Amino acid sequence: MKYQSCAMIEQCHLYFNGTITSQIPYYIAPCCVKVNPPAIGFGDTPDDTIRLFMLILEAIKKESKALSRLSKQEADEQRVYTKPCADCKRFVLGDWNIHDGLIHYVNISPYPSPCNSKCTYCNFYSCGGTIPFAKDEFRTHPVISASYEKMFDAIKHALDNGMIAKNAPWQVSCGEIAIHPYKEEIYELTRGKDTTYLTNCFIFDMAIADELSKNPNVRISFSIDAGTAQTWHKIKGVDNFNTVKTNLTKYCAFCQTPEQIMLKYIVLPGVNDDAADYLPAIEIMKSLSLKRLEVSRNFNAPYKDEADRDNTMRSVARLVAMLNANDIAASLHHSFSAADREKIDMYTTEFNQ
Repeated sequence: MKYQSCAMIEQCHLYFNGTITSQIPYYIAPCCVKVNPPAIGFGDTPDDTIRLFMLILEAIKKESKALSRLSKQEADEQRVYTKPCADCKRFVLGDWNIHDGLIHYVNISPYPSPCNSKCTYCNFYSCGGTIPFAKDEFRTHPVISASYEKMFDAIKHALDNGMIAKNAPWQVSCGEIAIHPYKEEIYELTRGKDTTYLTNCFIFDMAIADELSKNPNVRISFSIDAGTAQTWHKIKGVDNFNTVKTNLTKYCAFCQTPEQIMLKYIVLPGVNDDAADYLPAIEIMKSLSLKRLEVSRNFNAPYKDEADRDNTMRSVARLVAMLNANDIAASLHHSFSAADREKIDMYTTEFNQ
């Protein structure tokens, strides 16, 4: 039967995402929606945590099936488990029932986590979520250390009991992994798996390089965001562009394929959106034989007005057109709306003429 759901619920995506020191410890969810996700906290035991998570997903699907027989107004009045999902654009009517009972994605992204960058667009940095705690402070802080250990125990329980699909993608996006106090525990969990590590490339980590060389399904995701040292310093808050380029080159040398390097460019109008940055960034990609760039915007900052939205779409399109001219594939971030994509396509066509 048809009912409202999403791929992340149906495929049982497991996100440890959000601030674990919050007064409301509900941050284990099937998605990374920033506001009111369908989330739970830790149970008393690792088994309780995973079991409760799976039960919540089943409750969402069961309720959604029941509500599918009602009008929208009646359904909205009766929502309990589906209430956080009701207004999400991904929660759509479809022929679901595609889940096999296994977890098909694991995201390790708890905060606070340490980061050595000060990106202007980072909402975790601006609210203190990436405070650079020393290793001992992490491991002795009663809430932080306990929460990390509970997370690791829950993931190990799911792995030991065959609850995570063997081909499930994993993502590690907690601050900067190269300086994380628990990076060894994280590497132990992800070693040999289909894993993407988000890194700012400030530091070259031999453990990640070793994984890149051994496993073609291991990737790093790096947001380059600039083509010049001056703009990089302005966005990242650290003047180390040459070091970062060197580390990126070193990671590339360990890769089996260029696809193991996932580059992103977050377009910031008036900051990094002209040829002075676009072209050097493209030259860096060409020198490393990288053929794909994800183009995004600062989704932590809402548009000021329609003129601001239009200006951003034009800036994005300008980069897409330059990538096209240099035989580099451009992929738009999934958060761009259908209307945004139409404008980007329109402006890209104009720039290509």
